Amino acid sequence: MNLRSKLVLGAATLALACGLGGMSQAADPAGAPAAPGPSAMPAPAPTAGTPLTDVQNPKQTLVGAKVKDNKGEAVGEVKSVKLGTDGKVASVSVGIGTKTFALKADSLTYAQADNTLTSTQSKAEIQQQ
Repeated sequence: MNLRSKLVLGAATLALACGLGGMSQAADPAGAPAAPGPSAMPAPAPTAGTPLTDVQNPKQTLVGAKVKDNKGEAVGEVKSVKLGTDGKVASVSVGIGTKTFALKADSLTYAQADNTLTSTQSKAEIQQQ
């Protein structure tokens, strides 16, 4: 299933859940309010993004993408992409200031909507590599 299909499926699921949530909050015939529906529950955490190994055309897609640390703060920009023998992303080179750091693909996720990679590491941890 490609990313677009996943997004459409997720949006449809959310729309369905919101529509049914409003119906479940109606009072029953005896006058007692119904148990809170799904809309009364806290919002789910944002999705982690797509693993880099699932990104289509990674060299074209990822070069120039912004990189954020584990706190969501801007870190740098992808300068190059290294592929493994299987053709999947092995690592990316990220420019931070005048220096370049190699980050392993398994420590990053990709958000296509804003062309951003998010690291599991802090900026300080990235710069210690």
